[in-house]
Amino acid sequence: MADTDLKPHVMEMKKADADMVLLWVSPTHAVRIVGTAQAMQFKPQWMSTSTCSDFPLMQNISKGLWKDVIVANFAEVPESTSPLMLKYKKSL
Repeated sequence: MADTDLKPHVMEMKKADADMVLLWVSPTHAVRIVGTAQAMQFKPQWMSTSTCSDFPLMQNISKGLWKDVIVANFAEVPESTSPLMLKYKKSL
C-alpha cells in the first residue's frame, strides 16, 4: 500500500459500520490507520498479523493506540522469559 492519506479507507470502514478490522499491512500503515480511526472516533476491534506483533514497538510508534489490538503470532513475544527465548537472546 503506497497511500499515506488513509482517511478515505478508514471512512469506508466506518461507513460499513465494521465492528472488527483485520490489518494486513505494514506496521507503518497499521499505525496510520489506527491513528486516523481514533481521530475519526471509529473504534472497531483491530486485529493484525505477526508482522505487527511486536507489542513494545507497536505501542511506542502508535503512542499507546496499539493497546487492545489482537494479533496472530507463531513465536514468543520479545519480552518472553521462556527458556528457548532466553537462549536465543543470549546468542545474539
